[in-house]
Amino acid sequence: MVFQKSQIILVDTNVIIEAHRIRCWAAITDYFSVETVEKCVEETQTGAQNRSPEQSIDQTKLKASLGAVQVVTKVQRAGFLMKLQIQLDPGELDLLCHAESRTDAWILASPDKAAMRFMFSQGWIDRLVSLEVLLTHLRIKPNKPLGHNYTEKWSSSERTAMLLASLKKK
Repeated sequence: MVFQKSQIILVDTNVIIEAHRIRCWAAITDYFSVETVEKCVEETQTGAQNRSPEQSIDQTKLKASLGAVQVVTKVQRAGFLMKLQIQLDPGELDLLCHAESRTDAWILASPDKAAMRFMFSQGWIDRLVSLEVLLTHLRIKPNKPLGHNYTEKWSSSERTAMLLASLKKK
């Protein structure tokens, strides 16, 4: 995948938290135009008491670092839910609902398997990127190992499994 400066990257809650944990959030948001939805911002604040200090996320600073925090209306969500064939967590639901409405060139970073399956079903799997790929592009070595589901090896394995499963069904 080829990236350009200010490339739009849509991120879910998991990616936001992991990027903060490994202290690379600022580098990612300085290079890319990182966007998310209100629900994902909200989710970064839930369960904070159970996280390590490096995973603590200041909501005001988070919003200031983002290219945009998109709003998903109840009407948009309801329309999206009517065609949805898969169960998604609230943050991923709103993020994918928003992604579906875009007409520009976006890429999505998420380690969520249900979100990945939905993207595969929509023919968007080439728009899915691992956090590791973003860091590699930026030539960043995290100060801590990435969680396995943020690696390209894991993401590639999941995409391959989806492809093989779809071929079996034919």
